[in-house]
Amino acid sequence: MADHDSGTGARADACPVSLIAAATPAAPAIRAADVTLTYAALDRLSSECGLRLHHAGIIRGTRVAVVAPNTVEHIVLIVALLRIGAVYCPLSPRFPAAVTAKIFADISPDLVVSPDTDRLPAGMLSMSLAELVPTFRAVDSAPSRFIEIDPNSPATIMITSGTTGHGKAVLHRYASHWYSAHGAGENMPLGPGDSWLLSLPLYHVGGFAILMRCFIAGATVALSTSMGPIADVVADYAVTHLSLVPTQLRRILEHEGNRIACRNLKHILLGGDVIPAFLVESAVGAGLPVHTTYGLTEMASQVTTSCIGDPDGASQSAGYVLPHRELKISPGGEIMVRGATLFYRYVGEAAAPPRIDSDGWFHSGDLGRLDDAGRLLVIGRRDNMFISGGENVHPEAIEAYLAGLANVVEAIIVPIADREFGSRPIAFVKMRSGCRLDSAAIRVALRDSLPSFMVPVGFYPWPADMADVKTKTCRKRLQRLGAERSGA
Repeated sequence: MADHDSGTGARADACPVSLIAAATPAAPAIRAADVTLTYAALDRLSSECGLRLHHAGIIRGTRVAVVAPNTVEHIVLIVALLRIGAVYCPLSPRFPAAVTAKIFADISPDLVVSPDTDRLPAGMLSMSLAELVPTFRAVDSAPSRFIEIDPNSPATIMITSGTTGHGKAVLHRYASHWYSAHGAGENMPLGPGDSWLLSLPLYHVGGFAILMRCFIAGATVALSTSMGPIADVVADYAVTHLSLVPTQLRRILEHEGNRIACRNLKHILLGGDVIPAFLVESAVGAGLPVHTTYGLTEMASQVTTSCIGDPDGASQSAGYVLPHRELKISPGGEIMVRGATLFYRYVGEAAAPPRIDSDGWFHSGDLGRLDDAGRLLVIGRRDNMFISGGENVHPEAIEAYLAGLANVVEAIIVPIADREFGSRPIAFVKMRSGCRLDSAAIRVALRDSLPSFMVPVGFYPWPADMADVKTKTCRKRLQRLGAERSGA
């Protein structure tokens, strides 16, 4: 029997866009700078796009790789793919050609939707969004019809942002995303009249999750390409809900206009990294409705999320376990998860085993603990930890302190070999534009907050050609660079 949401009429065995289009056809589904699509219009455009996909040979179970930025056409294509049972496989347009080719080899797409056909392997079928998505003026007024979706059918292949050169290819069934959105809504209510800004790329599970939450709830996806102040975007698109990573929240807090605008939001979801407590405390002190969260691609986004108005100490946590998920901490401190949002399997010949034990628990590789109230406190990645003089060093804990210092934008801690202690931490620090890296001052500040074994023995400037992304590949590169500079 299908799972139903009595509040919105959403059900796990139906296309949510078709349900909302039948109930409230004039409700806005997508609002962009140059167009607003109602649910009726999105329903009809997706149906036409589905026919064009069918004519191209795309049917249930086939895989469609999409290498494109966030656009209205991209969203229409996603809805069409979900309806016909094809598998949506988004890739970052910023991937180097060699990485894209490796992912293609793993996922074996039947069609690639990309404006850059020069980067595709020879013989691969490709089309553009313009070929698949009709012009918005071509929408007719035909009534919406019920469109069934098999909740157990493969729906997406998402590439993790985590631990290897290009991450793992994670296959999810449609039900995983539906239950993820449904459970999230019980903690962060979302409904008609609300608008969630698509502030994350669709090739990240967090971006895709925004679409699912909005379409199930009958809310509006706000799509802005503006590089201006967030205050203007919030006002122009009537944004009520916002997803952020710590760097984005930090930028909001730096400008009074942004802080004032974001106070009027209903919910701000903060995740994507270990979150410094000072950042949450600053946001709450500024009156922002912040929820901290812990999630992972293998669980279709959120696993835990905090509640607004949590008692003191909530800023240190990633909140409580959401409905349709389970979480426990292993004897070794590893975060283990399972539930209706768990992925099906990894894809590709080189895919690692899924680390799911006989009881269905997925071993996340993250370390954490539960406080007395049942909130999750995330410590960091198990594979980032190293030992210095017999003490366990978690780089993320040091990075969080560094991020709280004046004029520090980002920091990564890596170990270097040490004859006496085995390993010692060093830091690569990105400073604000125009600010100098003052190693002595930073060292003094850290000594007031951290035990001596956690204070880096060296501080180095952030490499100019490296992005602000804490992948395992970046850490290994910085570890090699640190060893060269320190003579270790």
